[in-house]
Amino acid sequence: MAPLLLKFAGIFAVLGLVISVAFGVLGGNRLGSLIVTAVVCTVLSGGLGVGTYKILEQRVPEVFDFFGGGGDEAVELDDDEGYEAASGEDGEEGEFAGVAAAEAPDDSKAFGDHIIVDKIKIKNEPRLMAQAIKTLLARDSDKA
Repeated sequence: MAPLLLKFAGIFAVLGLVISVAFGVLGGNRLGSLIVTAVVCTVLSGGLGVGTYKILEQRVPEVFDFFGGGGDEAVELDDDEGYEAASGEDGEEGEFAGVAAAEAPDDSKAFGDHIIVDKIKIKNEPRLMAQAIKTLLARDSDKA
């Protein structure tokens, strides 16, 4: 099991234990009943933590970049590799073809790997975005 999964389950289990004991004491439960209820709530809360982790892992994987640091691949803007391919022959066709391909609907159910611009869902592809930025910067420098 992943260490982050164990952290999620542990945090949820401790919260379930604390809440169960606090409300059991406030409700005036006997010691035996309090212990049984606390153990059951701890196990159920730990399971809830695992379920939450799995749902976040499937639907919003960027959340784990916040917790774990993520960032497997860094895009360097100084790299000119692929610049000509992105700009095409006259500097426009390749760029717009790449953007159109990125705007194409994605049949996968992963909602977390998209960026929404003007109500258009665009797949988050860092290399494609870096190439588009390079193209725009090159055009701006040519005009100046």
